[in-house]
Amino acid sequence: MNSDNHYQPDNESQETNNAGRQLQPSFNQDKNGFTFNSLGVVLLLLLVVYSLFTPNYGIIILSLAINVLLHELGHYAAGRAFKCVIRNVSIFLIPAISYKSNSYNSFAPERNTWRDTEWTLGALPLGGYTAFLDSTTHHPANSDLNQFIDQKPAWQRMIIDAAGIGMNLLTFVVCYIILNVLPTSPITLIINETMYLAIVLAVLNVLPFYPLDGSSICTSIYEVCTGRKPSNGFMKVYKVVGIVLMVYLFYINPNLLFNLLHNLLPSMF
Repeated sequence: MNSDNHYQPDNESQETNNAGRQLQPSFNQDKNGFTFNSLGVVLLLLLVVYSLFTPNYGIIILSLAINVLLHELGHYAAGRAFKCVIRNVSIFLIPAISYKSNSYNSFAPERNTWRDTEWTLGALPLGGYTAFLDSTTHHPANSDLNQFIDQKPAWQRMIIDAAGIGMNLLTFVVCYIILNVLPTSPITLIINETMYLAIVLAVLNVLPFYPLDGSSICTSIYEVCTGRKPSNGFMKVYKVVGIVLMVYLFYINPNLLFNLLHNLLPSMF
């Protein structure tokens, strides 16, 4: 869910030509633009089959997928607004099926469109990510620094990171309005679960723990206030501490997280 996930290019990357076009075919892409990961496809099929035989679980997975997609589209839309080059948008982890309309990549922001972005559906329902082009991982010849996410002003990066949370809040409001208009039906079960998960994801992503959006927002706020980025040494420690805290909250002591959500949203927990 964090937009601070940057694209790592293939080793076969070639330099950009004068038109700003990256002459690099997508890896393992068929003529229709689809890429399939064998392990991911098998796991995704198992997830679908299990969801069909366990409707309650299926509703949760579908609602989560809707929220993650909208969350990542928030990052994507904000990134496009600030002329970032977006390499990949992934819903869930462990890639299963990817689609990229354009078999070549454009690194020029004015030419980069949704066709240059790889859209991926994963098999592990644990969030997603939006990957931006980053000058620390790839710097094609004759490139303009304006195309790299890490070269954008801190306030722009802060908006891009916060856009996913904003989209979840908007989803919550829209679902709430719909539930007060529609009569009770099977579809309202999905809408209700989508509303519930939307506010949960919004609250969770505000937490300042890497790799959640809150961590990137905090570092951007620091940069806006001080005029400089946190040191590399600090960021390494910050990321390790964040991952440790995430593991603790989600796997070792989830009751602490539940109590936090209960105190913030007593009517929902």
